[in-house]
Amino acid sequence: MPHQKVYFVTGANRGLGLAFVTQLSADSSNIVYGTARDLASADALKKLAASHPNFTPLEADVVKPETIKSAADVVAKEHGYVDVLIANAGIAETFTPIKDISLDELSRHWEVNAKGAVITYQAIRPLVVKSQEKKIIFISSAAGSVTGFFYLPNAGYGSSKAALNYIIRSISGESKDEGVKVLALHPGLVATDMGKRGIAAVDISSMNITVFTPEESAKAMIEQIEKFDETDKFLNLDGTTALW
Repeated sequence: MPHQKVYFVTGANRGLGLAFVTQLSADSSNIVYGTARDLASADALKKLAASHPNFTPLEADVVKPETIKSAADVVAKEHGYVDVLIANAGIAETFTPIKDISLDELSRHWEVNAKGAVITYQAIRPLVVKSQEKKIIFISSAAGSVTGFFYLPNAGYGSSKAALNYIIRSISGESKDEGVKVLALHPGLVATDMGKRGIAAVDISSMNITVFTPEESAKAMIEQIEKFDETDKFLNLDGTTALW
């Protein structure tokens, strides 16, 4: 029997995550799992599952380790491995300079974008190590780049993505001897609910920035994921190297 590639995508109920699971499950040879914090209200995921038997929605919150562990247990029981983990869940709830940001705002972004990635990695890693592909993908952002820093008033989001980039590189280092391939991807500026808030809050008219639909961004990132065969890389949508 041909190998069935298993994908696990966090934050799949809307935006980029929904675009990921929709496009991945369009290939009937793939097995796709997608998480949502509240499955009862995740109508789009339930609709996708009804029309695609190779897609399974799971309730999990990346800041609640027990829920991610429960989701991992389902996958372990049904398939025993995850070829490609796409750690997509993230937030950009406020666009505030450091002089004005509240500690609660700061903590919330770090909790989801950095700590949530660690929780997800720790829960799913054992399944990735057992797979053929052994790929771990993190949706990061150029907004967290230190080497390529450019100022935006997004202290919570930018600093949490910078922390995520450190985490990603550390994961690459600790996993390379097991053949795990770790990739950070910058999705571009995407017209999700999150991206639209940023566009409304920050004047980008002079920045020569292209705005992508979630479907466009996800399609381009899937292309990079499929051909990626290294580790410790940070790439843009077009496959060019992004700056850590």
